[in-house]
Amino acid sequence: IVDCAQELTNLTQLENSQNWLRTGEQTGGIHDVFLAYNGWYGVDDTGKGVGDWTPERYRPYLTYIDRNGVAQDTMFDAALLLGIYSRYGNGYFNEQSSTYCKLKDWEWYLDKCFDDGGDVDNLELAAETAAMELKEPDYKVKLIISVPTAEAGSGEFGEINGEMLNFKNTEDCYKALEWYMQEIVDRFNAKGYEHVELAGLYWYLEHGDYGAQRKFMGDW
Repeated sequence: IVDCAQELTNLTQLENSQNWLRTGEQTGGIHDVFLAYNGWYGVDDTGKGVGDWTPERYRPYLTYIDRNGVAQDTMFDAALLLGIYSRYGNGYFNEQSSTYCKLKDWEWYLDKCFDDGGDVDNLELAAETAAMELKEPDYKVKLIISVPTAEAGSGEFGEINGEMLNFKNTEDCYKALEWYMQEIVDRFNAKGYEHVELAGLYWYLEHGDYGAQRKFMGDW
């Protein structure tokens, strides 16, 4: 204990701040989230994608591993998959790239997450291992997946459901966002995971720009 430390008596409010969000319905029951950067960040010295997540890479985030390599307890109860760049070099929001994303970038990220052997499949395998090691057959980890920004600068975006979308048109932005979010839900449900629960979607622009899109996403 530090000398002269003051007892914290109001656990719902931090000093010089407003009330902060407590675990509950608005958080999907999530307590602790780890951030898994799973976009395209090149390859490592072994030729593996830096943004690829294997079951082994997930393991110490899901369970506390002791010095003998044995899982002793749970760690984070949720994973947030975040792709900053696509394989085509475009950023999922323009602050991160000089070029705007197109439909192929959005599709690349969905495939990376949900293709066989992709990042969510491997999260399921890691969670299955955690359930076995902890002797908790009902163990589940919650999943949050990032949603790109539909930026007007993208212009002609691509064809969705037989319609060519252009992000200079606000309604087209909403159509693309709705398609993308529904793709996440549909692809996730099609997998039938036993140990991964889709808990939410993450909005890239935390500072609040594109507020109408953020509201559309929240209402959806």
